[in-house]
Amino acid sequence: NGTSGIETQSFVDAVYANTILDDLGVTRVSTTTDQRIPILGAVSTQWETEVSDAIDGGSAMSKKDLAPKRLASYVDFSKQAAMQHNESIESALRNSIAQAVGAKVEYALFTDDSGNGAYNYLGQGKTPVTNANITSLMMALVEEVQSNNHNRGNLGFAISNDLFSDVYTAAQVSGVNPLIINEAIMGVKAMFSNQIADIASKPVVYYGDFSKVQIAQFGALELLVDPYTQAIKGTNRLILNSYWDAALVQDAAISVGNFG
Repeated sequence: NGTSGIETQSFVDAVYANTILDDLGVTRVSTTTDQRIPILGAVSTQWETEVSDAIDGGSAMSKKDLAPKRLASYVDFSKQAAMQHNESIESALRNSIAQAVGAKVEYALFTDDSGNGAYNYLGQGKTPVTNANITSLMMALVEEVQSNNHNRGNLGFAISNDLFSDVYTAAQVSGVNPLIINEAIMGVKAMFSNQIADIASKPVVYYGDFSKVQIAQFGALELLVDPYTQAIKGTNRLILNSYWDAALVQDAAISVGNFG
């Protein structure tokens, strides 16, 4: 009849940022209930005279709460594609949604997306360290975290992709060694992400102990196939609802820097 058949090849999915969160060593929490993280106050310790009152060094306890925030995703696919293909279409669609969700979770952690209902990002309320020399900026971030007594644990640099060339062409010691060696700065892992937005129109770096970043996923993922909403177009809709929250449980454990 003059028409050609179609042999469908393997799917090529959309390209999403590979999340760097697990590489940095964030703390993952899988739960069905709200989470309350108690934070001990500083232990008041000071030399006193024989009968004077002990000084209050800030001994009050505080807390961080994690409660579910809905992250919704969907993708449409044609009924014809479903008929012409085998079960790999479902696997491809699931994988694509999973990548999109991972990218959004990471974006909200490094970029202020609270206006859209996301959790507070890591730079919330912080005054960025600023330096126009990339090596000096990295050293200043390490020094600030060290001064806060948090330079231990799952240490890492989370760096905006905008700074990739600056980092890889910088010297730690002029004429001796580069700033970054084997994807590490001073032996600490350095990860790049395009999910890190500028602050005050300047590229951003985060440094510190990422084990103090807790990311909670609440309950199982809800995955629904809707054959009705888009039926007039001959398409099905795959819908995913997931519930997340994140918090930096010790604010001084992560510092943020601006380059420029």
